[in-house]
Amino acid sequence: MAVRCPGGVCLTEDERCDGKLQCSDGSDEPSTCGRTCSEENGGCSHSCVDKPWGALCSCPKGHRLSADGASCLDVDECALPYGPCMHFCVNTPGSFYCHCRDGFQLQGTTYCYSKGNSTKFLTATKGTIGFLNLKTLRFESIQSIGYDPLALAFDLSRSSFYWADDQGNIYKAKEQQRRILYHGQYGVRSLVCDWLTGQLYWTNQKTRSIHVGAADGSGFATVLAKNIDPLELVLLPIESLLFWINKGPGDKITLERSGMDGLKQESLVVLTAQAPRSLTLDVTARRLYWMSDFKKSIETVRVDGSGRYSFLEFFKRRLAQSLAVFDRWFYWTDQKGLWRSPQDQPNQKNFIQRTTLPVLEAYHEQQQPKAPSACVMSGCQLCMLTLDLPAGFTCTCPDDKLLVADGSCEYPRFAYATSTTLNLFELKGKELIKTKLLTTDDVMESFDIDWRGDWVYWANSTGHVMRWNLNTGQTETVPTLRPACVVAVDQKMRNLYWLSCDEVCVGVTNMDQGYPRRLYQSGSEVRDVYLDWQRGRLYLLEAGWILSMRLPGGNPRKVLRVEGHVAGRIVLDLQSNTLLWNTEGDDLNIMSLLKSQTHLAGREWNVPGSIMAAHSPLLVSLFNDVITVWDRRDRRRVHDVPVGPGVVRVIVALDVKEVPPAQPVCTSPSVMCRGSTLCISQTQLCDTLKDCPDGFDEESCIAKCPNRGEFRCKDRRKCIERSLVCDGRAHCHDGSDEIGCPTIAAPTSQTAPLKCRMGSRLCKDGRECVLHSHVCDGEVDCKDGSDEQDCELLCKAGQFQCAHGKKCIDQQQVCDGKAQCQDRSDEMDCFKPTKSCSHRCDNNGRCIPETFICDGERDCVDGSDEEDCVAIICGQQQYQCSNGQCVSEALRCDGHADCGDHSDEVGCAKPPHCPPDLRCPNSHECLVEEWLCDGEQDCLDGSDEMNCKVSPVTCGEFQWSCVSNTQCIPATWRCDGQKDCEDYSDEAGCDQLKCSNQLYQCGSGECVDHSLLCDHIINCPDGSDEGHGCSTSNCSSPGTPQCDQHCVSTPYGPRCICAAGFRLQANGLSCVDVDECKEVLPPVCSHTCLNTHSSFLCRCHHGYLLEPNGHSCKTQDEAHLLASVQNELLVLGLHSSSLSLLSTSQTPVFCVDYDWRDQRVYWVSLEEESIKWTSINTKDTGTLVKGVKSESIAVDWVGRNLYWLDGLASQILAVRLGTSTVKSHNYIVVLDEDLEQPRSLLLLPHKGLMYWSEVGSNPQIERSGMDGSERKVVLTRGLGWPVSLSVDTLTDRIYWADEKLQCIGSVSLEGHNVRLLQLTEMPSPFSVMVFNDMVYWSDTKRRTIQVSHKNTGKNRKVLLKRPGQPFGIRIMHPIRQTNVSSPCEKLQCSHICLLAPGLSTGPRTGSTGPKAVCRCAAGLLLAGDGLTCSTLVDTTFLLLLSPTAVTQIYLSTIHDGVGLKRLPEHHIWSLPWAHQASWLDLAVQERNLYLADAAQGSVDLLKLSSSGLTPDSRVLNLQDDTVMALAVDWVTLNLYWSSRKQPDLHVTTTRGQHTAPLLQLGLQGTTSIALHPPTGRLCFTVLGRVNVRSLPQVDCAFMDGRSQKLLWRKAVMPTSLLFSNKGTRLYWADIGAGVIDSILLDGSGYKQFKADPGLMSFTLAENVLLWSSLDKDVTRIWFSDGFQPKQLWFEVNTNVVALRVYSKTSQKGTNSCSERNGGCSQLCLAYPGGRSCRCGRGYQPVDTNTCSPVPPLQCPEGSRACSDGSRCLPLTKFCNHQTDCLDHSDEIKCWSGVKPQDVSHSKPSPGHAGNTVPPSQDWSGRTTPGGVDVQKLDSESCDAQQCNGHGKCVTRGGETTCQCVLGYHGVFCEEGEGPGVSNAPLTLGILSLIGGVLIAAVIIRKSRARAAARGQSTDKETLMTNMDEQTVYAESFNNDLYDPDQELISSADGTSQHL
Repeated sequence: MAVRCPGGVCLTEDERCDGKLQCSDGSDEPSTCGRTCSEENGGCSHSCVDKPWGALCSCPKGHRLSADGASCLDVDECALPYGPCMHFCVNTPGSFYCHCRDGFQLQGTTYCYSKGNSTKFLTATKGTIGFLNLKTLRFESIQSIGYDPLALAFDLSRSSFYWADDQGNIYKAKEQQRRILYHGQYGVRSLVCDWLTGQLYWTNQKTRSIHVGAADGSGFATVLAKNIDPLELVLLPIESLLFWINKGPGDKITLERSGMDGLKQESLVVLTAQAPRSLTLDVTARRLYWMSDFKKSIETVRVDGSGRYSFLEFFKRRLAQSLAVFDRWFYWTDQKGLWRSPQDQPNQKNFIQRTTLPVLEAYHEQQQPKAPSACVMSGCQLCMLTLDLPAGFTCTCPDDKLLVADGSCEYPRFAYATSTTLNLFELKGKELIKTKLLTTDDVMESFDIDWRGDWVYWANSTGHVMRWNLNTGQTETVPTLRPACVVAVDQKMRNLYWLSCDEVCVGVTNMDQGYPRRLYQSGSEVRDVYLDWQRGRLYLLEAGWILSMRLPGGNPRKVLRVEGHVAGRIVLDLQSNTLLWNTEGDDLNIMSLLKSQTHLAGREWNVPGSIMAAHSPLLVSLFNDVITVWDRRDRRRVHDVPVGPGVVRVIVALDVKEVPPAQPVCTSPSVMCRGSTLCISQTQLCDTLKDCPDGFDEESCIAKCPNRGEFRCKDRRKCIERSLVCDGRAHCHDGSDEIGCPTIAAPTSQTAPLKCRMGSRLCKDGRECVLHSHVCDGEVDCKDGSDEQDCELLCKAGQFQCAHGKKCIDQQQVCDGKAQCQDRSDEMDCFKPTKSCSHRCDNNGRCIPETFICDGERDCVDGSDEEDCVAIICGQQQYQCSNGQCVSEALRCDGHADCGDHSDEVGCAKPPHCPPDLRCPNSHECLVEEWLCDGEQDCLDGSDEMNCKVSPVTCGEFQWSCVSNTQCIPATWRCDGQKDCEDYSDEAGCDQLKCSNQLYQCGSGECVDHSLLCDHIINCPDGSDEGHGCSTSNCSSPGTPQCDQHCVSTPYGPRCICAAGFRLQANGLSCVDVDECKEVLPPVCSHTCLNTHSSFLCRCHHGYLLEPNGHSCKTQDEAHLLASVQNELLVLGLHSSSLSLLSTSQTPVFCVDYDWRDQRVYWVSLEEESIKWTSINTKDTGTLVKGVKSESIAVDWVGRNLYWLDGLASQILAVRLGTSTVKSHNYIVVLDEDLEQPRSLLLLPHKGLMYWSEVGSNPQIERSGMDGSERKVVLTRGLGWPVSLSVDTLTDRIYWADEKLQCIGSVSLEGHNVRLLQLTEMPSPFSVMVFNDMVYWSDTKRRTIQVSHKNTGKNRKVLLKRPGQPFGIRIMHPIRQTNVSSPCEKLQCSHICLLAPGLSTGPRTGSTGPKAVCRCAAGLLLAGDGLTCSTLVDTTFLLLLSPTAVTQIYLSTIHDGVGLKRLPEHHIWSLPWAHQASWLDLAVQERNLYLADAAQGSVDLLKLSSSGLTPDSRVLNLQDDTVMALAVDWVTLNLYWSSRKQPDLHVTTTRGQHTAPLLQLGLQGTTSIALHPPTGRLCFTVLGRVNVRSLPQVDCAFMDGRSQKLLWRKAVMPTSLLFSNKGTRLYWADIGAGVIDSILLDGSGYKQFKADPGLMSFTLAENVLLWSSLDKDVTRIWFSDGFQPKQLWFEVNTNVVALRVYSKTSQKGTNSCSERNGGCSQLCLAYPGGRSCRCGRGYQPVDTNTCSPVPPLQCPEGSRACSDGSRCLPLTKFCNHQTDCLDHSDEIKCWSGVKPQDVSHSKPSPGHAGNTVPPSQDWSGRTTPGGVDVQKLDSESCDAQQCNGHGKCVTRGGETTCQCVLGYHGVFCEEGEGPGVSNAPLTLGILSLIGGVLIAAVIIRKSRARAAARGQSTDKETLMTNMDEQTVYAESFNNDLYDPDQELISSADGTSQHL
């Protein structure tokens, strides 16, 4: 048999009797170990059984085995938590017996049954209150009622019934008569009756308080209202006890107990997380019962806190509604009906009756047993039984009365004085009665009233104390030892206490004897005195300390220190024995003089101004000449009493005449002993005899003066200097130093003059001292008047003269916050309000702007900003609602309530325009179907939310379903510590919340204060707050840990804890500061947070002010919501709720925006297809842009532009803001690339950024600069249909509304940290805005505009709800469009200025701002200055090459139109001699056009003239070969070229006389060549070798072929190479990637412009890009200046194989070959800084300049020499498509029809250096080697008739055919080219000849696609912005070939060098 130790640990059989003590009680080592039953019964007292380890003892029933294992102990059955007896239990040895209370009889052994009447239940059903008789099961009606009761109560002995309803009424019914006892009691949760007194008690959940009220309705009072939130309440008057379930801080719920007066409150049980309700009391059993919804149980505990027990799983099927307990039965109701179950057999549930009884009270005389009550003879208006006083009761008064000392109640009265008047006012309920008591010419500084003697005392401005009799009007002077400024009357002894004006002396004047004496002399300043005459104490405020002393005098003791700066006065509350004052932070401080501790009244309650008087529970303050009476219980403003200026003091004016004096009363000069009622005479003081019980009379007695010559006062309590005796002033307490003095004073001794204290000076007669502040103040204080002599009548320069006298002070002391003038004139009129600081409040500690005053929000802690507010007068065309709200008159009687109180739809003449089924039944209001049962009351009577069916809901993706399946909440609300589900299920099953550092966590999870640990009371449900460690090891034990801050005793021993704001470190001893700014969630500050030691500070962004709560921020001016609702533009004030109609439209308005500077609203008009504007101030309207369709508009308030988004055209456009309508050709396209269904547009002008959303097949949010640059995809995941964008400028987050996902999302500006918020109230969000801490959205399905907290979605409310659908919204406030300096103002663009992302302004600041760029409209181009938009120069023209024609188009024709479907104005020249033209170049100055023919393998020279093209000569003739690239050196007219069979670079003179190889490095596939003769550089595209594969690359070299350098190898298919004008940047078209690239010649500064997927050719004109694209046989010509998006110029159905641009200025510059061919006899080749002479083939250099023919090489028969004469080769080696000669001459000039073996071994012809082939013939009509006859037909009829005028006649092989011009085809040029005709592009035909290039392009594109898949960049570069040395804006790419340390240069000798 195992052993269970007391701690629950189980031991094995082997561990018993093993000699090791393992159980704490030693039960594992019993005394029977090793014994046997045969010997002395094994030591057992009863039964014995032998076991292997020894004797096992056992006990009979009713006993248990003791720890020694041998003896038996009695079991106390009565001590069980839920004992066997119902009433009383008596334990007996081995058993127990029960007995019952009077009126009950015992049945069986344990049950008590009531005698007398049968049990009934008081309940309510169907509008009737009555009894349900359990015996007959019949309902007996008592009283019919109008509303269902919230709570029921009864007084059985008085036959009275009470109930409360939801209308705020508490009723009483008796003898079929009912009346309302109390009105306005909204929020009643529980109602009970004190059956001994007949008084009612109830809880108010709204005010969080417990009240007691008289049964006759004469008044009610608050019992408890501080730090409680009561729910159910029960009473046990026979034991003076009050019980209630209380909601504490956080989720803490407890069962509380107190006396019926609210005192001695304590927690009986912690009920956190149990969801308790239906608290009830079994009076006879003295047990409390309640239901736990969470545990599905019935819980119970005795009224003394013991006997806690749970009936677990009691409600398994359904939750109960109400519970009652009586006799031995549980009674409860649920949805099915009434049930009951015996307490001892809870599973035997019996169904009684099918009925619905939400309220159930057991009605039986034993539930209200009779007993004597202490209140019967109390005489109180309201009497409460108490546990705290011997009398057993305490009196209280209704909330509008005050309790007087005799127990009666009086209306509050207060007296106040200005400088010349004394007034009295009384508050009789809401009635104010004012009376003037006194008017005087004297100036009162302080006053008090002796109510018994009817004397008014006051101290005037000169320090004299006067008194005036209220009955006789007699005036007297009261003697004081010094000028006094503060007076107070002892109402009991009628003595006057005073404080001297120099604040160092406190004294008293005995009004019976008329002599003054000093009580206390201070070493510093005494600021004020407070007289507690009831308790015989005097309190002083000295040096920041409250001192206490007895009224007779003595040494004061320190009570408490006053922390912080006191604002105004400190007042004494005699009723509560407390001191009260305000600090500078407007915190009301309360100092308990009984407990000697100070606490704050609560930061959420601030009393403005100065505290003037207090009498619990009332408090009186003075602010702005208004006296305010407050109720401290609920912090309610009781009454405001306007008074005149200069109120000096307020006192409580309760009549004390009838207060019975305490017996015995000590008559002055007798003295009362401390702490007793014993009186002794003055002679008994310090007489060496102990007369007082505590020896008080012999304390502080002086036997002998310490200094020789001093005078000892007669009372032996003080010694004074001898010179002070008989000086006319009493210095001894008893005045003995002035007794027996001569009536005429002796002459003043010259040796001992009167000495004055610091701050005073001697009067001239030497008899008195006067304060310096009283000198020259206009009032005589010295008897000889010397204090007002020799005063300056006029103050000096730089001085200020006080208003009422002659005193002068330094001008710098004026308005310094401290009054130097006695009349305070130097501190008057100091405040000068401004717009931003208009009202000072909170004791001048806070200044708020003018807009905060009377704005409906409390911005001052003292609430003064919302005082004396008058209703705002609405403007013209506005209607004033009954609640003061202003709405447009046009919205009046429109069938929808726009006023919060629905008053705009009251009194309407016409019925509403809606059908009856969608109309509120009792008001002039229309509904829409979506508003029915939407949880929001739209009808004034709430009828739209009645009879609503609750059905299961389907929650969204980002929501969590409450267990009830009727409510959805955001998933983030689950387990956030706040109950958001109506069934609280969102916080059920959550991980145990960790308690704060200042609370102890019970084992069951609850949190309790550390002070409740080890207090011998179980506070944790599992009892874990008490334990063995409480007594064995605590903070008082040796070895206590050395805690950094505090030590607490716990059940586990002493533990260290930290104060608030600190966290205990891992060592368990030290405390470290908590960084609330980083560690607390949700954030403690709404803007920015600054951590401080043990706390934190919240700060606000610029333009915001911190609110009184210290956490949130507020703007100075009211923000307004601009909303488009269907076809209306509305403006709603977010604070004032003012609603105005700005404009209307015939069709819905979907998008709006505004310009704060010009006070305009912009919106899109669908019917006019325009963007219109409306003035906010004047309501004027106008049109900005016509002919547009827009999904979204956005105002750039910095750059002064308006952007809009055209979803159909997939464009983002912009136009300059202005007053006139802008024509279409004046706005620009900002972006039009890769936009798939763009929906919403957002601008961030302060950053130069714009964001937009796309809702196409791949929803995404993108951004770019506001000029279209630096494009980037921000977000692609988690999007459904993002229809609206907004920015939170405080956190730099983008918000969007997702109509598909039904949520609002947010993300950082860079696309990180995505958050989603999904509320049930946003089924169809359309537009979203963020402002400050809130997010606003419109919902088209709910037809509402709503707001909630932007982070949590909580605090949601509906701002606007109208029948029309709400669409676009904006928040209008100047802070949203901050006044930022615009960079456009400095740029001065000629057309339009756009903002772009800027760079950081400095490496340290890190701040960024936008920069500005100029842009041009369609048809205009940006000039080189970057500012001016202009037309192109007339001389600039474009040459388009087709296979059979050249077309010339001047670029200036762009201005005649763009987007053409035809050729613009042009010239066309046919090429009848060309078979398949493939490339061209032009030498502009000579007008030489070089044309390559792919079919003939030739390059021809043509002359360009006004009449057209004229053939000149053939430069190259390559048989069976194709020229792949060519370029003309327009300085020397040399031709650089490369062919398919000769892929190296060659150079030929202008007419083909000499040809030389330039680069012979085994190049492949050269497709493009670019030259820049002024710098002597050339670049070319070529196939390079990379990992045995041929890949395209761009190389550069000198034009003489030296210094070749690889520049770029990341292109796919580069072609169309071009230099910039200055030759520093190289451009090319990458037709494989569809982009135009550029790079600097040093390999840096790579730029990319996305042109078109069908890109074919490219050219450059100054700063304009032009290119062609091919798509389905349609050739399109595009242009862009590299800054703005591309524009289509025109399109044709013609194959364009090349295009080049030329102008008169495009070929400028010279080089070393410019003059006389550089001195070279043949080829002059330039390089940077010099030139090289080169000889053609067949020639050799004679010197550096001259060439001579190569001597002929004698070759054998059948062979032939290479052109360079280096070797002989067989004839079969020539033209065999394989290169054998080093100079490649064996494969040059190979053509069909001519065999190498047919050519003789002739010498090179003159002029053809080294050519072994005859030169081609000229264009004289002779046959060419290609076999084409070109004849000049003299008959033009052939052209007109045979070729239809669309071509020229040519003869091929004797047959005449037509050569068609561009745009025509067919045998006779009879057909024009159309879209239906396929025309394969020639360029692709040429490129197909270099298959290696195409294959390489495919390889590169695939490899790059794989790389992109691995790490795709979201950047999209759309513009090339570094056009010809202009500022670089586009994003750069890294060139892995670029080495900035290696720069190619040329030396002076012409050799190349590398640095």
